[in-house]
Amino acid sequence: MDLYLPVPVARMNGGGLGVTQLVCTVANAVVPGGKQPSAVDVRVHEAATPGIWTVRCNASGNVQSVPDAS
Repeated sequence: MDLYLPVPVARMNGGGLGVTQLVCTVANAVVPGGKQPSAVDVRVHEAATPGIWTVRCNASGNVQSVPDAS
């Protein structure tokens, strides 16, 4: 899943907590293939920021990075 943020995380009200809420909401959406939320890679695109980072929402509702994500 891809998440496009309209502003960089550093400028978001709530910062990391806001990103956690957004990522976990995306991960809990209906995903083709019936994946569990903790198995859904969320690719985060920040406005005006180069690069994409990939995270997952774990079973505790926290965001964790995905090592070696493509």
